[in-house]
Amino acid sequence: MLKNGKGVILNVASVYGMVAADQRIYGKSGLNSNIAYAVSKAGLINMSRYLASYWQGKNIRVNSLSPGGVYDNQDKKFVENYKNKTMLKRMATPHDLSSALVYLVSDASNFVTGFNLVVDSGWTSW
Repeated sequence: MLKNGKGVILNVASVYGMVAADQRIYGKSGLNSNIAYAVSKAGLINMSRYLASYWQGKNIRVNSLSPGGVYDNQDKKFVENYKNKTMLKRMATPHDLSSALVYLVSDASNFVTGFNLVVDSGWTSW
């Protein structure tokens, strides 16, 4: 990217890099994320900011995308618990995330760097 004089880096983080997992929604589903997941996702968010600052002026943009839960035929009780924590009352679809991803890597966001785009149906806004 330095050699080409431009580039875009997008790190995929998670809402659990920003807020703690709400253990109450998981019940006995076995889906609980562990502490290593949260730590690594928080690290990706701040690494993105750091790299955006480090490469400032070099025409390299660095951002992160923090999705909420994506529906993938999870346990019905878990899905209901999850949906009740979101403002739009649903989990994400792959399309919800791909649209955000395309924005961050395209020229539509050519003035965006050091940013963490949260796509979570309002999960982290409560």
